[in-house]
Amino acid sequence: MNKQAIIQEVYKKHGIGLSETDPVFAMITINDLALTQYLDQFQNTLEEQSKQYNDQLTKQTKQHQELSVKQANTILDALNNDFSNGEKQFRKALTEVGNNQIAAIREAGKKEVQNVSNSIKFLQGSLLLGIAVIFFLLGTIFKIYFP
Repeated sequence: MNKQAIIQEVYKKHGIGLSETDPVFAMITINDLALTQYLDQFQNTLEEQSKQYNDQLTKQTKQHQELSVKQANTILDALNNDFSNGEKQFRKALTEVGNNQIAAIREAGKKEVQNVSNSIKFLQGSLLLGIAVIFFLLGTIFKIYFP
C-alpha cells in the first residue's frame, strides 16, 4: 500500500489533508489484513471445493465407465447367446433337412430296387413264357413233321 498515493488522492477529491501517522491508515491496514485473510480463506475454500468436485467427477466417471463396461459385456453375452442359439437352431435345421433328404434318397432307392426287382421278375416271367412258347412251337413242329 502506497500511503503517499492515498494522501494525495484524498486531498485531491475531498480537500482533506492526511499525514502518514493519521489513524485512518490504521483502518486501512485493518481492512487490508481482513481482506487478505478473507481472500486466503476464499482461495482455500475454492481449492477444497475444486478438489472435492474433481474427486466426485473422477468417482462418477469411474462408476459410469464400470457401468458401461458391465452393460457392454451384458450386450455382448446376449449377442453371443443369440448367436450360439441361432447356430444351434441352424445346425438342428440343417441336420433335419439332411436327415429328411437321406430318408427320401433311401426311400427312392428302395422304390428303385423294388422297380428293378419287379422288372427282373417280369423279365423272368417273359423269358419263361417265351421259352414255353418256343417249346410249344417245337412240340407242335415235331408233331407235324415227326408224327
